[in-house]
Amino acid sequence: EMGHNLGINHDRGFCKCIAGPCIMLPTISTKPAYQFSSCSVQEHQRYLLRGRPQCILNKPLRTDIVSPPVCGNYFVEVGEECDCGSPQDCQSACCDARTCKLKHKAQCDSEECCKKCRFKKAGAKCRAAKDDCDLPELCTGRSAECPTDSFQRNGHPCQNNQGYCYNGKCPTLTNQCIALQGPGM
Repeated sequence: EMGHNLGINHDRGFCKCIAGPCIMLPTISTKPAYQFSSCSVQEHQRYLLRGRPQCILNKPLRTDIVSPPVCGNYFVEVGEECDCGSPQDCQSACCDARTCKLKHKAQCDSEECCKKCRFKKAGAKCRAAKDDCDLPELCTGRSAECPTDSFQRNGHPCQNNQGYCYNGKCPTLTNQCIALQGPGM
């Protein structure tokens, strides 16, 4: 039922897949489903554009992972400093794959504000602004993590003064009408 977590409802009768049954069929099929229908793809795109779902866009905190740590699974879990896979697969110059600890003198491994095992300097851009209401994020020089996404203040003009930022989005009259009535109205 992963499709429901992505904002997708069950397919209707006119939704089709190129080969075999679609993933979001309302009934169980005897054949395995490997594709989303064009309807599902469109619903997911509308979901992403409409709500800017934070659960998909935000990386979970290490403390949110509640299973016991397993060194070598590529997930940095509680008690680990890094996790680059098994000793045979590890490509990191910063991480000891046997212990999931940083190598001697390494500050970080592969995060957005890490370069050659050291924190990037304060002010280095780690995430560009996505649109008029988003702000670029800059490394602090004291952490390998890119800071939390930040936005223009509410009321800041956006889209060539056609709208004003509100909670990280730029609602314009045109876009609001399209969202309510559909294109071409």
